[in-house]
Amino acid sequence: GLRGPSLQSEQISAFADLWYEVRDSCGHDIPAKDDFDLVRLAPYLPHLAFTQRREDGTPYYYFFGTALVRGFGIDMTGCDVTQNMTALAKDQFLTVLHAADELERQKISVNGRWFIGPMTTSDGRTAYVEGLTLPYLGPDGLVRRMTVNDIVGGLALGSTIGGHDMKLDGEEFNALQPRPTWMYTHA
Repeated sequence: GLRGPSLQSEQISAFADLWYEVRDSCGHDIPAKDDFDLVRLAPYLPHLAFTQRREDGTPYYYFFGTALVRGFGIDMTGCDVTQNMTALAKDQFLTVLHAADELERQKISVNGRWFIGPMTTSDGRTAYVEGLTLPYLGPDGLVRRMTVNDIVGGLALGSTIGGHDMKLDGEEFNALQPRPTWMYTHA
């Protein structure tokens, strides 16, 4: 994979700027959705996916931005996050999720995640998709997550992205701690 995590997308870096600024000024460990100024959040909405949990703990998308619908060629609103994953990817995802849930219950950490990986477009070429997942508090006081996604190379306009069974290069981090030094673009 890459030599350790390294943000590629200026847009994702700018979204991280906003999230950490709001976190540090909101007066609690994790920002609530209402802590974000909608005017400042608005430019990112087409590229954002918001997830929450079903009764059995499975995360699903309750918001899937319009740019993601165009890029992925499917609207995942209401669908399980694991829907398009291979069996192996799903197992890996749920293992990480359950470990993270346990740390969250113990108030040790609240998980965030950075990832980048190849995806196959509708016309068979490879595009790289980068994403950054950060937590926020829902109105019920439970931790939910928002992921900002950006295509960082290889996608021609008008082609859509197929399956999610890519090899992901990823990094987990504790969103209660200061912003990691790698979470900036180094253009």
